[in-house]
Amino acid sequence: MITKQNNLDEATIRCLMEAQETRLSPDQAKIDCGCSGKSKNKNNNNNKRRIVMLGVGSKFPNFNLKAVSERPIQDINIDNVFINIDNNTYKGKWKVIFFYPKDFTFVCPTEISAFGELNNDFSDRDAQILGVSVDSEHAHWAWRREQKELKELPFPLVSDLNRQLSTDLGILDKSEGVSQRATYVVDPEDKIRFVMVNDLDVGRNPKEVLRVLDALQTDELCPCNWKKGEETIDVNVVTAKNEKQNAVSN
Repeated sequence: MITKQNNLDEATIRCLMEAQETRLSPDQAKIDCGCSGKSKNKNNNNNKRRIVMLGVGSKFPNFNLKAVSERPIQDINIDNVFINIDNNTYKGKWKVIFFYPKDFTFVCPTEISAFGELNNDFSDRDAQILGVSVDSEHAHWAWRREQKELKELPFPLVSDLNRQLSTDLGILDKSEGVSQRATYVVDPEDKIRFVMVNDLDVGRNPKEVLRVLDALQTDELCPCNWKKGEETIDVNVVTAKNEKQNAVSN
């Protein structure tokens, strides 16, 4: 337990507590929060915490958010249109969580519908797709109801209205105040296994996300451009082949 009884100043205590929570080293936590471990004036800009984007190997943050149900439009009513989704909703499954900037825009519906077209493929791999933006659940519902490509959307649209999840992930765009176009593949233990961020103006390729998921689920070494059904890399075979070639050349 880290307390003031350890004779540490408040800045150092904050850094060490962050190191415990994020599994960073104490020195790295000091760098990330912008302090040197020494007390600083509260108004000193150097004491402001720097936002760090979570990457591969990090635990996906806890969340509890409102979403629009993936039910068919004709089956939706006032009692079932909005649902709550948290870390345990799809416990034990792979998750493909993609963030997009805003509803009622131009690039976003092309991506969302493309993920929707591959929903059965992701589902066959025991993976749940979630689309997330900082729009409210009511905006999500209005957009899904009005946008032709989204009427039959087979996965929930999640509202990160208070921007907490985007902030925790480090993907809140500072200038626009919206989520960046980030994609996460999260394994059944809630560990981030893949992350990709596109420019706000450039749509992503859901087929590439599916390819990466396939590769991750092999738990093997997969070469460049590997696709499901192709051979993975057998280290023993490659090593023996290289040794044989070296022996011949010598």
